This record gives sequence, C-alpha cells and structure tokens, in this order.
Amino acid sequence: MRETSLAARAARLFERQGTIALGAISRAGGLRGAAREASAGVVAASLTIPLCVGAGVLAYTPLGPDWVARGAIAGLLCAIVGGIAAAVFRRSSFVASFPTTPICVIQASVFASIVAAIPGDPSRALGVLSLCVVCVGLWQILFALSGLSRVIRFVPHPVMAGFVSGVAVLIAWHQVPALLGVRHLRGAFASSLLPHPFVTLFGALLLGGILLLGRLAPTAPNFLVGLVAGTAGFHVLTALRPGLFLGATIGALPGSRLASWPLLTLHGANALLGNGDLVRTVLVGSLTLALVGTLDTFFALRTAQLLASVETDPRRDVFGQGMGNLASALAGGDTSITQVQMNCAPAVNAAGTIVYIGVSGGSYTPGYLTSANAATLAPLAHVYLTDPNTGQHATLLDDSSAAPTIGPDGDVYYGVFETQCCSNHDRGWLLHFNSALTVSKLPGAFGWDTTASVVARNLLPTYQGSSAYLLLTKYNNYKETGGAGLNYVAIIDPNNSMTDPITGVTVMNVFMEQLGRTPDGPPAGAVREWCINSAAIDPVTKSAIVNSEDGTNYRWDFTTNTFSQSIYLTAGVAEAYTPTVIGPDGTVYAINDGILFAIGQ
Repeated sequence: MRETSLAARAARLFERQGTIALGAISRAGGLRGAAREASAGVVAASLTIPLCVGAGVLAYTPLGPDWVARGAIAGLLCAIVGGIAAAVFRRSSFVASFPTTPICVIQASVFASIVAAIPGDPSRALGVLSLCVVCVGLWQILFALSGLSRVIRFVPHPVMAGFVSGVAVLIAWHQVPALLGVRHLRGAFASSLLPHPFVTLFGALLLGGILLLGRLAPTAPNFLVGLVAGTAGFHVLTALRPGLFLGATIGALPGSRLASWPLLTLHGANALLGNGDLVRTVLVGSLTLALVGTLDTFFALRTAQLLASVETDPRRDVFGQGMGNLASALAGGDTSITQVQMNCAPAVNAAGTIVYIGVSGGSYTPGYLTSANAATLAPLAHVYLTDPNTGQHATLLDDSSAAPTIGPDGDVYYGVFETQCCSNHDRGWLLHFNSALTVSKLPGAFGWDTTASVVARNLLPTYQGSSAYLLLTKYNNYKETGGAGLNYVAIIDPNNSMTDPITGVTVMNVFMEQLGRTPDGPPAGAVREWCINSAAIDPVTKSAIVNSEDGTNYRWDFTTNTFSQSIYLTAGVAEAYTPTVIGPDGTVYAINDGILFAIGQ
C-alpha cells in the first residue's frame, strides 16, 4: 500500500525504533561492547570540545567581545542537548552530532543581519536567532518526511568543494585580528606591520604544531592536544614573563552553573511582527543552514559507510538532525544569569498582572530587566540592558538599590550603571522601555542607584509639554569620577529630549532642578550629594520630600521651584541611598545615618 501522508512516513521511519537501540548493544558485543562504545563516546566528546567552543564563539561574534565567553558556553550547551536529541531520533551509528565551524560561520552571517535589524538590543536579537534555529530544525524535518532530502545527492562535488573552501577562507579571515592581537583590522597596521609580534608568533607556532601533529600522528587528537598545550603554554609563558603580551583570554565563564537563561520566548517572536525584512532574513537564513547541515550530515554518513560499512538511513538521520536543532534552540540561551538583582524591589503594574525585576550574574555583571506573570511568576519577556553611550552592556551592581518604576502609561524605567567606570561620571543611565519590554525608549542621563518617582503633570504649574507625567530623580555629577560636584535633584521629561552635555547622548529633557545646599569643595561650587533612592511626592502641597547626604530633609515646592522647608536630622553620612515615604496621615518617614525618623506636619 502506498503511503500518502507525512504522518505515515514518520511512523515508518520509527516503526523499529524500539529494537534498534537494543540491537546496537547486541551487535557491539554485549556489555563489553557497550563499555567500548562508551569509552569511544568519551574520546569523541573530548575531541569535539574545542570545536564546540569555537563554533559558539563564532556564532556569537556579531555581538562583540563582551559575548565571547557566553558564546563558548552556548556552543557546549547546544552540543550536549542537541547531540542527545539527535542520537535519540537518528539511526544507531557512530556518527555524532555537534556544532561545526562552517555551519556557525554561516549562522554568524545570518545573525549579523539580525543584529543590524535590531540594533542595541542583543536579547531580542538572540531571541530571533533561536527562532531561526527552530526553523532550521523544521526545514530538516520537512526534508526527511517529504523525501526532499534525496535531492541533495545530486549536488556536484566541485560545488560543495568550492562552498567548503569559501567557508574555510572566511573562518581564516575572521581569525586574523586575533592572530595580530587586535580587535579590528582597521588601523591595525598604522604603526607597525605586526602590532604585537609575540602574539602572531605564538599563534603561528601553535597552528604549525597542530598541522604537523596531524601529519606525523594521524590518529592523535591534534586539535585537543593543541588546545590543551596552547593554553598551558600561554599561561606558563605569561607567568614567567609578566610583561609579555600574548593576547587576551576568553575571560571568566559566565555564571556559576551550567544552566541557560531561556531566549526562545515571545520576546523574539515580537521582533518579527511587522518587520518583513527580518522575516525574510530568518526564513532564507534558516533554509540555507538547513540545506548545508543536511549536506554535512550526508557526507558524514557516506564517510561512515566507507570506513566501517555502517548501515545508514539518510531520511531518518536528517529527521534526527532536525530534532537536534529544535532542542539546541531551547538550550543556547544566556548562561550568565544566576540571581535576581540584590536590593532590587519588584514592581507590579496597576492591573496587578505583571511583575518586573532585574536579574544578573552577580555584582558588576551585565543583566536583564524581566517581566513575569504576577500570579504564576511564569516568564513573559526580558530585555538586555545596554549602555546608551557605549552600545555595550550596562552593568548591575549588588550595592545598588535601583528598582523598576512603572509609569501610569505602563512604561517601565530602570536605573543601571555604565559599561565601565567613569564613562558617564558614574551617573549610570535610567533606561526606558514599553510595558512589553520590546521597545527601548528615550533614556535618562542618571540612573545609578536610583528609583525614579512619578510626578503628575498637574503638580507642575509651569510645565507646558506634552507628557502626562514626569519623573523625579537625583541628578548628581560626582567630583570623584570626573564631574564638578554640582549635584542636583531633577524632574525629567520622559518624552522630550535634550543632548547630554557630558556624553552627547540624546536623553530625557531636564524640566526643573535644584542644586544641593551644603558646600563640599574642592572644587569650588561642589555640594553634598542627594543621597536618595526615591523621593516621596506630596500631591496635596505639590511638592516632594527629598533626603540629602548633608543630614537634612528638604521639601521641594514645585510651584515656586524652591526648598520651602527643611529639617535637620543628623550630621549627615555618605551614601545613605534611602527612600522617603509619606504616611496616610501626612507623617514623613525618612532614614538618615541608619535611623528611621518620623517627621510630623
């Protein structure tokens, strides 16, 4: 009887699956054979570790050097999860599945197009990449079930040879900057033909050693030996000669555990909505990857047949490869996330349905702002936190007390630190997103250790702008990190912009500000900081209650833009970073020098 449906063909592909796994052990020679196969698996895993790490690094290349270590871990995770999934569904043989360098070079090219379409938002770009890998798996499953995989055998050898050679040239070209000890080739030869000769010499010797070992001892694991010997030699030489520069290292592996922060969420799907170019990039890129991956699978199967007369089932193996890619899409997330950000209070929207909070890999690490279902805490979306000035990761610190603020329109504001110290005088940034965390909006020029307070426009008699509300935040300019010590508290407009005088970044416009009252020179004019986490807004008197590092609590009158009242609490203490609250009866609660004060009307 002729099969007429894909479902029937799928059933036929696996009608004997239950007997194949047991048969493999039987053919291998019982338990002794199984032990031999297991030891061979250990050797194969060891040999492919450098390939998996390198493939992950290549795939994450478009995100820049900050993501090298994460790419390495993603490569390992995808190899583990994808390899297991593929082995379950493929025909039993010694052909293993793992990320290959040619595939990852093509994937990096597709990813570069995705990153260009979603600039400044790596988390969404990675979400789209995960969807692209899902499409690769679905294409391969379609090839297997429909019989289209048979067409691959008509590809001429010269075509494939040219294709593989082209990929090899691309791989070599991308490694030239690393061999020269520079990040980019542009301007690398301005002062010398070899900017860092010892880096180039070390890399050339290692490359030559790997090639020589492969020729002299064909059965030796030359790639693994090269990785281990090269790493050991690097650290021995740099220890013996501390001033010797042999190049940078990948860096610390992100996170303290082998776990993945999932990227395959609606976050990536939302990026595709209404973006036809991005949809075409994903479809065409995934189809290309699926075709090349299928060819790669067929060549591996053909080699297995020639070497050991292994029985193969190309359609089933392509199906298994597709299932492996589906599993890999779930595994290749961000492995660096290990904690909810310390001192970060969750923020719940007005409807009580969504909770927002920051997450990171620990102090002084990059992180995400995330949203979850308030009832079940099921993840909804996340956005990678980026420094608007550098375009690289923003930093989250454990000693920051910043928490998300939700505006009346649902927009979310979250304060972060810069990529590195002093690029914005340690003022950080107040990042601004829509409620779905899919759109990055106008940032504020100050975000370090602050939680913005919402000020309704009817509390600001002189405001003539279009925003329904504004934000109050401290606006310090620290003298210790390049500023003049002119420390303000400010009201900023989330929808009207200005050019930040320190960085030149377009930021929220400062509508109203007040300089601190207590001198703190040198330099001349410097004043004590506004050491607050959040200020209390008093709608009755159209004012705010703000706490200063000078130990005084001030009432800022919005009608006159003056400090209309003040009360001395303590002699002051540096870095109090505390909120101020107004009780239902009008009592003001403020912390200064570790003491909670209750201030009457």
